[in-house]
Amino acid sequence: MLDAGLTQKKVAQDLNVSISSVKRWSSLYKKSSSLVTKPRSGRPPILSRVDKILISKSLSKCRQSTRKLAQRLKNRGNPISHMCVYRHLTESVGLRSFKRQEIPRLSQKNIQDRLSFARKHQNWTVNDWEKVLWSDESPFRLFATPNKQNNRVWAKDKHDVPSVFQ
Repeated sequence: MLDAGLTQKKVAQDLNVSISSVKRWSSLYKKSSSLVTKPRSGRPPILSRVDKILISKSLSKCRQSTRKLAQRLKNRGNPISHMCVYRHLTESVGLRSFKRQEIPRLSQKNIQDRLSFARKHQNWTVNDWEKVLWSDESPFRLFATPNKQNNRVWAKDKHDVPSVFQ
């Protein structure tokens, strides 16, 4: 179109693009007689097709954190970071990270004690409750997770995330 004598502004209007695009295409055509861009250099992708399939299948079988998935790939000989797994899951698979809801583990005795306490005090008035001194408990765990971030799981919706007992 430019060879036919049209101005860059007129070509841009006819093609419904910006003038800068027409200028870029024009200079590219003058340099290489083609509008095909050359392949660009860059870092090759770290995740192979097999790695991506492994991540997706591992996620569907047992819900794991990105750190655990990255460790599994490292054990297979592919040095990969948990952030690489994170990017793949968010951008390619469309998942989000959720923290698992912790549910207290109650024994049958705990349940019975709580129920008897509630029944015993259900008719107390506000004045009765004002005389009670409440204190905080210090929770401790015998089998705690070393890193709470490892309890994060991947799902499309928070309702798909299973709870974990304390």
